Amino acid sequence: MRSVNYENLNDVTVVIPSIGRNDDLDETVKFLNQGNDKPKQIIAIIPKAELIGLNLRKHKNLIIFISDHYGQVNQRIHGFNLSKTKFTLQLDDDCFISQKSILELKKTLIKLGKKNCVGPIFLSKRNKPLHKYNKNFLSDILSLIFEIPIGKKKMGKTNYMNLNYGIDPDISKKDLLSVQWIPGGCKLMYTSELIKKKYYKFSGKAYYEDIIHSKLLKEKHIKMWIVKKSICKTDTVNFTYKEIPFIKNIVRSNFGNKFFKYWIWLLLVKLKKSI
Repeated sequence: MRSVNYENLNDVTVVIPSIGRNDDLDETVKFLNQGNDKPKQIIAIIPKAELIGLNLRKHKNLIIFISDHYGQVNQRIHGFNLSKTKFTLQLDDDCFISQKSILELKKTLIKLGKKNCVGPIFLSKRNKPLHKYNKNFLSDILSLIFEIPIGKKKMGKTNYMNLNYGIDPDISKKDLLSVQWIPGGCKLMYTSELIKKKYYKFSGKAYYEDIIHSKLLKEKHIKMWIVKKSICKTDTVNFTYKEIPFIKNIVRSNFGNKFFKYWIWLLLVKLKKSI
């Protein structure tokens, strides 16, 4: 029987779709390669429109592909089709994860086996939990109304209106947590189980695609997990009104033209930032 190698990243490809944050991409690749356990390959997918001014340091394991698409999801799928290793890590170009943390993901995924997907805890670059749990009365009332568990049990959960809650590592005691969604900035899967169909029709930054992707994983009976010992750092994501057209289209695709649900959803997103 062929032995399983837990100790290096020779069987891991990292796929990074970049939409023009070239400085971030350069730093992300540099961070990935700090240490002795470099990923087998790092595939960066860059749209033609962003080639001007591209200035990346050279790395032996970095391959750059040019995409006709300008959109994180379709660029990522392009990269998935190029991955030849046993495992593939999808990573946004502004997310920083160490080799040690990738190994933690890989070890956990091997132990869980196929039909599983794993992701890290997300921290801000100031080492603060990106998904902070705040307990208050309004939060519990909204959870009851929109069919989400109340209190700490809502961490890692999402609902029929795509309202999602992440894991606060300061609250959760378990090292491995079963969840209903994983943030799209970083997750590890068996390459043979990657979703390669085009499921997101919008260009540019892919708002809320991680919720759609998690739904597709559920349909394929792939379980999702957060590994507490694995850390990924990125900037804090704040709600802006630029997201409204994307939210509208996502709600339309889920609920049709029932705009009262859209406005409830939008209000809920805004309220969630304070609860």
